[in-house]
Amino acid sequence: MKRFFKLLNVSIIILLLFGCNDLLGPGTDGDPNIDPVIDDTPTYADEVINEFISEISTPTRGITPDIERMRTVIKAELKVQGLEKSTSLSALIPVVASSAQVSLNGLGTDDEKIILIKKISVASVVVVSKKATSASDEEKSTMVSSVTEAMVEKITKSGISAAKIEETTKETVSAIISNLGAVITEEATVLSIAAKVTTKATVAITKNTGVDKAMLESAISNLPLVTSKSLEIAVKEVTNEEIDDDKRTQLFKSAYSAVTASVSTISTTTTLIKKEEISSLLVKVQEVTSTAIKSDESFQGLSKTLDGEMLKESLKVVNSDEAALAAYKTQLSTSQTLEISTGEIENAENVAKQEQEQAKEEANGTVFTTAELEQKALAQLKYRNFSGAYNYFQKAYDNGDASENAKLWWAVLTVANISTDSKVRTVASNLGIENYPSTLNEFFIDDFLTTQYVRSSYDNKTWNDETKQYDVKTYYNYGTMFSHIKNQEMFNDVCLRTEFVDGVEVAKLDVPATQTNALFYNLQLNYPEGLNSVYDSVVEATSILDSVETVLASISETASFKYTYDMFYTEVLTEDSNWPKYLSDDESFIPAGFIVGKAEVLGALSVLELFRSVLSYGQAVSLNTDIAAYWTFFNPLNGSAFKFDPTTKEAVGISESFDLSTVKSPFADGFLFARDGADSYLAESKGYFKKSLSYLNQAFSIVKSRKTDSPFSFAPYVENSNPSTDKTELGYQIFKLEMGRRWEEIVTGLNVAKIMTEKMIYSLDNNSTVYFPGDLFAHVPYDDNYTSTEMILSYYSDVNNWPTADNGTTGFNLGKLFVKPIFAIDNLIQFNSETAEPAIYTSADMVDFTPATDFNESNTYFIRFMDITFGGLITGFDNGFESDNQESFKSENSMYLKIPDYAAFSVIKPKGDTYTSTVDGTTYTSTGSIFGAAVMDMINDDKSDNTNTGV
Repeated sequence: MKRFFKLLNVSIIILLLFGCNDLLGPGTDGDPNIDPVIDDTPTYADEVINEFISEISTPTRGITPDIERMRTVIKAELKVQGLEKSTSLSALIPVVASSAQVSLNGLGTDDEKIILIKKISVASVVVVSKKATSASDEEKSTMVSSVTEAMVEKITKSGISAAKIEETTKETVSAIISNLGAVITEEATVLSIAAKVTTKATVAITKNTGVDKAMLESAISNLPLVTSKSLEIAVKEVTNEEIDDDKRTQLFKSAYSAVTASVSTISTTTTLIKKEEISSLLVKVQEVTSTAIKSDESFQGLSKTLDGEMLKESLKVVNSDEAALAAYKTQLSTSQTLEISTGEIENAENVAKQEQEQAKEEANGTVFTTAELEQKALAQLKYRNFSGAYNYFQKAYDNGDASENAKLWWAVLTVANISTDSKVRTVASNLGIENYPSTLNEFFIDDFLTTQYVRSSYDNKTWNDETKQYDVKTYYNYGTMFSHIKNQEMFNDVCLRTEFVDGVEVAKLDVPATQTNALFYNLQLNYPEGLNSVYDSVVEATSILDSVETVLASISETASFKYTYDMFYTEVLTEDSNWPKYLSDDESFIPAGFIVGKAEVLGALSVLELFRSVLSYGQAVSLNTDIAAYWTFFNPLNGSAFKFDPTTKEAVGISESFDLSTVKSPFADGFLFARDGADSYLAESKGYFKKSLSYLNQAFSIVKSRKTDSPFSFAPYVENSNPSTDKTELGYQIFKLEMGRRWEEIVTGLNVAKIMTEKMIYSLDNNSTVYFPGDLFAHVPYDDNYTSTEMILSYYSDVNNWPTADNGTTGFNLGKLFVKPIFAIDNLIQFNSETAEPAIYTSADMVDFTPATDFNESNTYFIRFMDITFGGLITGFDNGFESDNQESFKSENSMYLKIPDYAAFSVIKPKGDTYTSTVDGTTYTSTGSIFGAAVMDMINDDKSDNTNTGV
């Protein structure tokens, strides 16, 4: 047996020595006619390289990379790093991309290299999307950000000149972020990856040879806008939807936050930027980015919001270092580009600290009691940080055991939050409202209506008895509503007016003309098909009111909270301030602090419910029509309907080429007709309306029941012999004293208001008619029963003195308001169902009215206002709709309104028919609709030839 094993061992040794192909691979000493066998099975690294090469091998703008050179350089670098047999895509792809970039050295111009570097960037993302299908988003995030870091770090090794490093960096970052949608399917993940990409790029650029301090600062300054723009593309690819202003702000904040975080990192990784220079770099980044934002159309309307975000994110970097914070504030105040007040800095600093504190709490998993959350919320109110306060109050409310004070504050801030809801902000931006607030802080503290403005002036003339002449003082009207438009300059030609200000002739925008034209410009731009979606969006935003109502129901009538001047303002109270104030003995102004409670919140909620009711009612009527088409015809800038004076650039008549026959009547689109689903909208509107009345009635009852010991500002009061030394408290006491002196009169008014709301609720619930005194708010006596307004209120505070049906007073059945959309035009005016145009009537005796079938110049024509009771809503009319000049005639519950001959002709006759009046020789052309006739009459001022060519 031993011999057997010995022989076996010898045999194995022989085989090993002389080349057993099966065991050791091909031999080289065999038959010379047989080629040696080489193992050329592709490795995983080869797969990645081949996938990458296939993505960039096609020419771009006529530029083709040297593929073989690129492949050789990539393989050589992988071998140097020991990755040639790696099966890790996360290890391979950064080396593949950066090596491909290095292979460009010595080939082509800088601009040609930048084109190829962008292509390499995109190819890298595509390879990740194809090869990492089973990887997590976090793993993909690491791969993509590592590619960015590797490429940016090796920009100079590709032969790019120092002058092009900044541009190449921006293009690399932009290309990678823009294509993240190919890798990621979640919007939130895109944001986090983009932050990583930007951070890696910002730090990596410091490692480039030839990058000096100025170049680094310039590159960093531009990255926030580059990143946010690229993020828009990436997020849109992920979500497949338009980017609204709310999302654009979120994207920009993510991009800017990544850059500011990088700035802090840079100070510890390079000598180019020292720690003490962080503040100056942050200010420069703000200046450059702010300037770029203001010159970029897509960010117009967001400039103030984004300035605030930059301020807050920059403060987060420096507010833990007293020296850096002080330097940063000093440099901000001296900046020629940034206009930031001390109050804005203070508020942003508080918000930044609060957000950092909250982030730290969440990271540490810190759990607070409800009482602790409420204290944190109240502290934020003291800092005027309403957004932060709302976050803490929300958490306290979510805990389920919040105090009544916290619930009241939560309710107030939640109601206010409706104004900053993303749907509301989108509508505001689309209408053109500049700098509409996006946060509660902006809503409460900033005056967004006067941050940017156009202005007009008017003179106030006051007779001076001494000089025997008028003293003239010039005042200016400020306005910005609807002024946010994408090309403001186009309005200057038609809206500029010459005025004299202090004896100097200046050109100023005519505010009303500008605002009106800008509004319609924005409507056709953002809502070309009509306004139904506007109503729907705003109504949807009010849904939060339901949860507020639930909370208020659990709060007692004695719950209260206080708000003061310093919660909203940092500046000293002056005579011109709007806040209620009083003059103290030392001639200083004392602000009033207000203590309010459930009644006041119910009053505010009532107003919002009424607003919601009106909006819901409006949903029952269609506001959709082809706004964009009407703008094309009728806009005052270059619409085809007008003829312009080349000198004044004002419309002076109708253009000879204008063809009204191409203009569709809005009635054909169903404009102002009842909308599909009208019944459900009316039912919702009725519910909101009843809530509004109910909350108002509750508020009246609560206020009436308040006693002299109530803490509320709106309550009876006995003068305090030892008033508080606190000026805010003293101001409140003075205010309350003045209210207390009139309390009996106030209660009388509340009694009358309660009767009114209760009658309205009864009418809604019972579908019955109620009556209101017509002289209720009169300022003069109507008979001997009362001689003043106070006496009128006193008289009607007794429900037995209210009118009934017997005395012929006008009555209202509010239930009828919600049976059908009575303000839809087809419920007001009789329409011809076949033509979707108003039905035309004629009459010889103004008593009997018959449908008109043909046009006769000697006849008088009318449209029929079908029901002057509005579906039974109003009763007790006599001849309220009849006029003295015989332009309207009543027949039972209908009213016939006289219309011009050309309007009747335009509806009765087919479009294009003409006739010439024997009265004045005017030629009329039928437009096919009353709308067309009215438009032509409105704009056709040039009738010197006595010919109406359009109607």
